[in-house]
Amino acid sequence: MPVYIIFLFAIGGGSIFFLTVFFIYSCISKSFARRKNLATERLDGIVVGYAYAQQVNPPIVEYIVDGMAYKRQLEYRWTVVKSAPWMSRKAVADTPDLLSENLVISRNSMVSYTNVLEEAFPKGSTMTVWYNPQNPKESYVERFCNKDKLYKRLALFFLILYIIFMIVFVTLTILSIIYDWKAN
Repeated sequence: MPVYIIFLFAIGGGSIFFLTVFFIYSCISKSFARRKNLATERLDGIVVGYAYAQQVNPPIVEYIVDGMAYKRQLEYRWTVVKSAPWMSRKAVADTPDLLSENLVISRNSMVSYTNVLEEAFPKGSTMTVWYNPQNPKESYVERFCNKDKLYKRLALFFLILYIIFMIVFVTLTILSIIYDWKAN
């Protein structure tokens, strides 16, 4: 099989991959931006539980709009958990404000008997929820975490990778045709 055919397959496969990832991150970014822009109404919600499947267990807040109950958890842009066996068994937040966009928690890696967010936001406490009046499911708790910017940057990164990929493989394809490279 000629080398340029292999290059064409590589270009096609790489293009599909990079453009698919770019498209996915673009859609996620637009979804976050939409939620941020349209969530204009405010109300108080009640902490009903915690998202235990996540690393930092953020509170889940239930809010009621027009007689319908909705749930949304407190979101962070970045969460970092520092853990080591010599750290205190009581988990502590290294971030001074638990409502900031990023959260850093230190805890013992062997036994950590506390959850910083459960102590700060106990069940039954109230938190502010911002929601879209046309679609109350589009909401966020307390403050928007700006994940839209993160996903926009990731989409741009994959678009740049796609352009570099195309330049390299198109150049190699043209060179293989000009110099008549043969497959071994």
